[in-house]
Amino acid sequence: MIDHGPHRPEETMSVSRFEALIDAYGAAAERWPAEERAAAQALLDRSAAARAARDAAARLDALLDRAPAEPPSAALVQRVLAAAPKPAPAPPAAGAPRRRRIGSRLAAFVGQAWPGAPAWQPATALATALLLGLVVGYAQPPFDTGTAAALTGEGTELLAFGAVSEPEVSP
Repeated sequence: MIDHGPHRPEETMSVSRFEALIDAYGAAAERWPAEERAAAQALLDRSAAARAARDAAARLDALLDRAPAEPPSAALVQRVLAAAPKPAPAPPAAGAPRRRRIGSRLAAFVGQAWPGAPAWQPATALATALLLGLVVGYAQPPFDTGTAAALTGEGTELLAFGAVSEPEVSP
């Protein structure tokens, strides 16, 4: 049935709207929306088609009322509860210090730096960078502490700034 939207009581109701109304709410007038009830009653008073549709809906309602109501299975209950929206966590009390665990901070950072990625991808990238740094660090020739001790004064300046020419001073 096509739903033509709610009707005000002063408007006339079409048979197709009445059929949509009884399809949704059943044949009992007390279940119909209050704002459409008067128009539906007026249509019933003047239309044989509306009365026939109401009688058919009343027979269906009676059949459904006789059907036994089976309790839902445990699996259905679990599926419905799992699909239900979870309540938002309560905000911290006013004045309470906000403490976040390192895991939630790391997850928030990874979510911003690598949005939409599974957790293993940024973890793999981080581990690869760490491993590459260790390999490059250990592949360097050993540091000669004797040379480092000899670099004092001018030698350190040469390493840091290169050869610096001194301005000539005329006597």
